[in-house]
Amino acid sequence: MQVQEAQRPAPTIPLELILLVIDLVEDTATLATLALTCKMITAEAERCLYSSFTMKSYRALAKFCFKVWSHRDRKAGFVRRLDTDSAPPSSRPSESLLKQTYQYLMLALPYMINLTELNLDLEWLRGGLLINVSVETVVSLVADVTFQLRNCRLHDTSRSSYAGLDLFLAKQPALQRVDLPHFIMESRHDIAPISLPNLLLLKAPTNFLMAILPHTKNLQMLVWRATAERFDPGPYEIFSTISTQFARIRYLSYGEFPELAGEYSSSKFSSIAPYLGNLECLELCSFSAVEQVRALERLASPEKLRMLLFHPLPHIRMQNDIQTLNLADWIFLRLPSLRFFAVPVFSWNRDCERQEIEGYRIFDSAKGRSADRGEPVADAFHKITNSDLLHHHIFELLPH
Repeated sequence: MQVQEAQRPAPTIPLELILLVIDLVEDTATLATLALTCKMITAEAERCLYSSFTMKSYRALAKFCFKVWSHRDRKAGFVRRLDTDSAPPSSRPSESLLKQTYQYLMLALPYMINLTELNLDLEWLRGGLLINVSVETVVSLVADVTFQLRNCRLHDTSRSSYAGLDLFLAKQPALQRVDLPHFIMESRHDIAPISLPNLLLLKAPTNFLMAILPHTKNLQMLVWRATAERFDPGPYEIFSTISTQFARIRYLSYGEFPELAGEYSSSKFSSIAPYLGNLECLELCSFSAVEQVRALERLASPEKLRMLLFHPLPHIRMQNDIQTLNLADWIFLRLPSLRFFAVPVFSWNRDCERQEIEGYRIFDSAKGRSADRGEPVADAFHKITNSDLLHHHIFELLPH
C-alpha cells in the first residue's frame, strides 16, 4: 500500500491558481521566496520578476542587468519594461559602481528583444564617469535589434547629433509613444524618413519631428521642442505639404529651448497655426511677449480650443495674482470659447538652486467672474510632480 502511494503522481496545481497567487503578491522578496516552492511557480514567478524593472538604485540596476545578461537565454526574453529614470541619490555613488552599472546595462540591453517600454536616462551616468556615455553609444549597440517597443523615452542633455537614432527608431514600427531629447543638434548627416504608423504621441526637436511627422497616420499629441530661429532655421516650406498631419493634432505643446530662446522668438508657431484645425489643448513654453500669444488668433478653428497652458520666460514669470489675473482676462477676451486657462506655480528645489514647477493654477471660464472685481475665478490648483511628467503628457494629467 505504501509503495502504491509513493508511485502516485504529485498533484498538479492549476496554472490559473499559480498566476492568481503571483498576481496578489505585492513585494519582490515574497515572490522570490514563493518561487522556491515548486518548479511551476518558479517558472511563472521568474517571468513576473523579470518582466519589469523600475530603477530604485544604481546597485539594483547593476544587479538586475547582470542577472539578465548572465542567464540571457532564459531571462532576457522576460523583460518587457526597463526604466532607468531615478531620483538623485542622497549620496554620490562611487565611480566604480557607475562603471559597473553602465557595463552591465550595455551588455544586457541587446538581449531584451521582447522589450515593449524603454525609459533610458543617461544623464545620471555622465556626471560621474570620465568615459564617453551617450545615446549614440547605446544606439550603436542595439542598431540591429528589433525590439517590440511601444514606448521609448531617451533623456540626455548633451548636445549631439545622435547619429544612428533615426535608423534605430525606423526598426521599431510598433512604437506608439516617442520622447526624444531637447538638445539634438542639426545632424551632419541626412536624417532618414522614419515611418511610425502607430504613433500616438511624439516629443521631439525639429529635425527629428520633420523626419517622423509626415509618415504618421494617427498622431494626435505632439510636443515640439523647437529652438530659436538662429539655432533652428526650420523647413517652413514643407509645412503646407504636411497640413493633413497637422490637422490631426488635438494636443500640441510648442516650446523653444533653451528657455531663453524666446528672446529670439521664432515665427514657427504662427506659420503652423492655420493648419491646426482640430486643436483642443495647447501649451506654449518660453514665450516672451504678448505679440507671440496673438498667434493664437491665427488658429484655423480657435473655437475648438478648450485649454491653454502658458509658460512665460523665467525673467517675466507672473510675480503676483494681479499679473496672473490680467493675463487670464486678456486670454479669455480673445478666445471666448476657451474653457480652461492654466499657468504654472513654481517653488524652489530643496537646494534652493533653481525654481521647479510644483503644479498648475487653473482658471475655468464656466465658473464665471468674481462679483466684486469681475475677474476670472481661479478654479483649482493641480499638483503635478516631475515623475508624473516622465510618463505622461501634461494634458493627460489636467482637466480639459
